[in-house]
Amino acid sequence: MDKVRRFSFDKGLLGEGAANADVVGMQFADGSTLGNANNVKLRFDAKYVRVAADGQL
Repeated sequence: MDKVRRFSFDKGLLGEGAANADVVGMQFADGSTLGNANNVKLRFDAKYVRVAADGQL
């Protein structure tokens, strides 16, 4: 997921004022975060992976 953050920053997807890729946070199903834990914008929930694996997506 760090590649997603860096790509987003490199392409300007985090906004013009973003100083680096840590300006936004990503939160994962286990509660861990990558980047700014006080500015979580992307959340990954394992529920959707299970639904996709069950062919229900």
